[in-house]
Amino acid sequence: MEPDDELYTPFLEPLLSRPNTTLVPKTGIIWKDLNDVLCPKYLPHQTERPRDETPTRNDTLLVTANLSFYPKKSFRGFDSVADLVLYQFISAIRTSSIFQKYGLVRILIWTGDDEKLAILPRSVQRRKRSAIEAEISTEWITEIAGAEPDDQQVWFVRDRAIDLESAQNVADKMAKSGLKIPPGRETNLLKDLRSRGKDAPTTAGKQAAVFERPYVNELRALEEESSTKGFASGTPKDERLRYLRYLLRWNSKRNNVIMDLLKEREAIAKLKPRAAAERKEKQTREAAWNDKVNELNKDLQLQFLLARDNLHIFQQDPPVLNWDRRAMEPLVVKNTEFFPNVPSALLDIQPKPMHPLIRATGPGTSHSGDVFELVLRSLLQASKSPVSKVLESLAPGASEGVFPNCPALQDPARGGSRLGGHAEVSPRALNEQQLIEILEAWMAWPFAPSYAELVGRTVDDPGDQGADEEGNKLGQVDF
Repeated sequence: MEPDDELYTPFLEPLLSRPNTTLVPKTGIIWKDLNDVLCPKYLPHQTERPRDETPTRNDTLLVTANLSFYPKKSFRGFDSVADLVLYQFISAIRTSSIFQKYGLVRILIWTGDDEKLAILPRSVQRRKRSAIEAEISTEWITEIAGAEPDDQQVWFVRDRAIDLESAQNVADKMAKSGLKIPPGRETNLLKDLRSRGKDAPTTAGKQAAVFERPYVNELRALEEESSTKGFASGTPKDERLRYLRYLLRWNSKRNNVIMDLLKEREAIAKLKPRAAAERKEKQTREAAWNDKVNELNKDLQLQFLLARDNLHIFQQDPPVLNWDRRAMEPLVVKNTEFFPNVPSALLDIQPKPMHPLIRATGPGTSHSGDVFELVLRSLLQASKSPVSKVLESLAPGASEGVFPNCPALQDPARGGSRLGGHAEVSPRALNEQQLIEILEAWMAWPFAPSYAELVGRTVDDPGDQGADEEGNKLGQVDF
């Protein structure tokens, strides 16, 4: 499907010369045009599956698409048309619509390099509603090729130790499956990992976080220049070097404070009191720990919550983010390999059967899937707060009628926490099993608001789609 068929036909000739190949001069991102093609005339060997049946994988059909538009244009609250189409492709898995009506159909999509992060985030801050729905509805979303992250990236950088350990896990998978990255296509992360050697220890969560901020590279360059040439006192370079040294020490102290709090929380969580005195001691230590977090200044407290959640979703088995579950490192592409010279990313998306309650959407159903969408949206509006607190704000009594009936929320082996307050799981760190348990408990709760009541209580989430590169329309840093 290509509306500008005259322009692209010469490039498509090798494909069009094959039998059973048709070029349709329409666009595939207008659903009317796409639905006209999804019919026996063009797909005689495909059979539409009943929607009330659990969908199964269909490996006889493959959908490929190029959504890498330039320049980008925002559309109906989405940053770009590509963001909108990606969201609709993922939503079609749940509703068994468009080409997903033929079963669970694999998709290969070229998209703008920055647009991939909506469904394939690399940190908890970017894990918004689209990303969570993508995790729930797919076996995997793998980045096959993409550009190196911008060296000047300031926002959404997580602890370097987490990234290195994630890359080590991927390198082990690749070695086991015999996959090799062609020379010149390796990511900087993979190069860094190789330079450290095979016996380099994994340190995620075991030492204070280190962030690869732009100023760190600048400081290294100034330190090297200073050691060879020297800077006269009071010169701009000398002043800049002094400032960056101070900034590094200041951030190191803050990261040490965060690490101490995380270690103390871990120690409290490991306590298994039996006697009444031991239980009281644990409660006292937990309350004192929460007081320490409350006493942090706002900026440092937000950084603590960020470190807590990034570490939490990574240390689960399997990790929560699709990015950390990847089976291979992406191949690095360059701007000059595309026209116009704007990098694109190739995503491989394999849908999976979703929980029956999540698939129940629209008229004639229990609306449990619609309820899930509204509850998830409300949870993510307070994404850093304790889950029990957010549930209670959504429906009075939910902290007693829903939360206790979700065992995974309080089971450390399944990504939960037995502690409360700032040690409790936050909405943005919920894994798939926990989200499904919340939905099941909600639907079974006798006092749960109806779907119609929920619609009236919730509002659109402005932080999910159409956010700027910092992830926040208001220009505030989203920690």
